[in-house]
Order: sequence, then structure tokens, then C-alpha cells
Amino acid sequence: MKENIRLKIKEALGSILPITLIIAILSFTITPLTTDVIVEFIIGAVMLVIGTAFFTLGAEMSMSIIGERIGADIAKRKNIFLIVLILIALGTLVTIAEPDLKVLAEQIVSLPSNIIIFTVGIGVGIFLAISFLRVILKWKLSYVLFILYALVFILAIFVPREFLAMAFDSGGATTGPMAVPFIIAFGIGISSIRSDKDSYSNSFGMVAICSVGPILSMMILGMIYKITNFEYTSRTYVSYENTKEIAEAFLQNLPSYFIEVAIALLPIIIFFIIYQIVAIRMSKKEFFKVLVGCMYEFIGLTLFLLGANVGFLQVGSLIGIKLAELGNNFLMIAIAALMGYFIVIAEPAVKVLNEQISDITDRCNPRKSNEKKFINWRFYCSCDINDKNFNWNINIMVFNTWLWNCINLIIYWSRCIYSCCI
Repeated sequence: MKENIRLKIKEALGSILPITLIIAILSFTITPLTTDVIVEFIIGAVMLVIGTAFFTLGAEMSMSIIGERIGADIAKRKNIFLIVLILIALGTLVTIAEPDLKVLAEQIVSLPSNIIIFTVGIGVGIFLAISFLRVILKWKLSYVLFILYALVFILAIFVPREFLAMAFDSGGATTGPMAVPFIIAFGIGISSIRSDKDSYSNSFGMVAICSVGPILSMMILGMIYKITNFEYTSRTYVSYENTKEIAEAFLQNLPSYFIEVAIALLPIIIFFIIYQIVAIRMSKKEFFKVLVGCMYEFIGLTLFLLGANVGFLQVGSLIGIKLAELGNNFLMIAIAALMGYFIVIAEPAVKVLNEQISDITDRCNPRKSNEKKFINWRFYCSCDINDKNFNWNINIMVFNTWLWNCINLIIYWSRCIYSCCI
């Protein structure tokens, strides 16, 4: 176990160190920062390394196993109506517990956060059920996505402009550190029951379909819920006189993140324990391993959120402001793209996703996969494009239509290059 933790810390250090160096270079050159902010950032970086290591280890030992076992058991059931109800409830619970969604909801003061969280959760739950039906009924993923995104763009015509950007932002709820490991493992569990050649590759489409759920649910909410004054909250910047105040800032925020992560994990653990007693009934040794993994995940996610929100968030905001004040859009685009590439490497959910992709590609093809590189480069391109949208005030509908075509081209060329590599 110690060797596994040491290996995970080494991987996390290799992922987070590049973005830390970029921030350090920027702070000593074009975006100078005060000493207290730098110290706060370094402490946050250390917490990110330790938190990422524990989280990825815990995800391997718990969430991946939970999702895969439940998915495999549900796929054997014959009562489709009961399965759909279970999946809606399960998808809603996982999403409501997602820390990333809580951050988004708290930034919008014009709409109660509970309404946002519940609406997004229901959207993910419904579309988790739809993604299950796609795998079982063997619907082609490209056709399903085409229909769903066509519906998104049609509804976008009737949705108030204030809700449009927020609806697309809420789609990120399915890419958080809780949802990705669970949904992908759930898909793998379902696909393991199937015997056709595309069973394992089809498991990845579940996250893609679930990502549409929050977008559509928030659009529908926007058509129903009327807001007269829509605005985001601005961040309050804090300065520190000494290192003791910095330490106190982390300690004061620790209980809130402790509770937040406990709320995030508890519903899933309770659901798993009930399902363990009623249906899957794994061995005591394996059951205990899952619980230990949940403990590791709890520690890791708490440290990760504390380091990211207290140590990283203020630095990122200050650097963004200082870069905008320079008035050089092309420099900002280049830096945003570079930082976006390394940020996605540091994301715990992407680490779990990459390991599961590697596992599946090993089953389908024994040669080494280069998928992680293409995930990072696609995110690199998205940060670059998003930065242009922010600075040049492109209409959101025009931008999303253009982005949809760009994504298709990137995926096409990624597949071509990937096929050449292997």
C-alpha cells in the first residue's frame, strides 16, 4: 500500500509541477504577485499533490469498483422500468454530491443554489438512464449525440440569453471528480455483460450523453423560471500580513470542505451498502477494500478542494486580471492554452479517466494507447477558443455552433493520428 501511495504522489507531482512552474514564471515576469499570495499558492500546490495522489488511489479502490459492480448487476435485470428509476435516482445523487456543481451554483446569486443543483442532478439522472438504454439497445452513439445536440440548439433559440451560457457551463457537472469515475466504471460494468466486439468501447459514450442532460435541464428551467436581475458574484480578494494568517485561512476553510466532501460521498456509500446487502454481495475482503478506498478518496478530495479553492483560486483570478490589463489578446490566448493543457493533466477525474481508457484499450488492443495526449490537446484547443470568446465577445450561439464543428474536426484528426501511432 505504501508503494502505491508513493507511486501516486510521484504521478501527481509530475502533473501539478508544470502548472506550478508556469504560475511562478508569470509571477516573476509579466504578472507580478505579492509574497503572501505566492506562499498561499505554494501551500495549495502541496495540498493538490497529496490530495490528487490519495484521490486517484481511492477512486481505483472504491468508486470504479462500485460503479462497475452496480452496472454489471443492473444489466442483468429484466425490469426496464425499475432500472430506469434506479438510474435516475443514482445519477441524481452522484451529481448533487458533485463539488464542482456546488462551486458553480454559489457563483450565481440571482437563482437559488438548491434549484440549480437539483435541476442539473435530475438532468444527469435522466440522461444516465438514456445512456444505459443506448448501450443495451445498441443505438449508435453518433446518431444519439446528433439528435440531442440538435435539440440543444433548437431550444437555445427560445431560452433567455442569461441562461444560455449557464446551461452550457452546467454540463461540466458530469466531468467532476465524483461523476467521471463512477459513470465510466458503471458503463464498463454494463458493457461487461455484453459479448459483442463493441461492448467496452461503447461504455465511454455514457459520459458524453450525460453531459447533455444538465444543458437541456437548465434550458428548460430558463424557459420556466423568470429572473429580472441575472448576475454572477465577484470574488473577494484577501491579503495576508504574515504566514500565520495564511495558515489560519486554510484551517478555517478545512471544516467546510470536510463537510462538503462527506456530503458528496455519503449518499453513494449508503446506496452501495444497501445494494451490497440486497444484490451484489461481494466478499468481506473486497467490501472492506472499497470502504478503505472511500476513506482515501475522502482525504484526497478534501485536500484537493482546500488546496485548489484557497491556494489556487485567488492566484488564478489575479493572474487573469493582470493578463487582461496588458491588453494583448494573443499573449493571453497563448498563456491560457498552455495553462489549460497542464491544468487538465492535474485534474483527478482525468487521471481516473485515462487509467480506465488504458485498461479498456489494453483489452481491445495490446499496443500502448496515446489517448491521454489527445485528451490534453483537445482541452488545450478548447481553452484557446474559449479565451477568444471571452475577449472578443462572440455571440454564444455562433460560438457554440463553430465550436461544435471544431470539436468534430479535432476528433477526426485525433483518430487519424492515433491510428497511425498504433
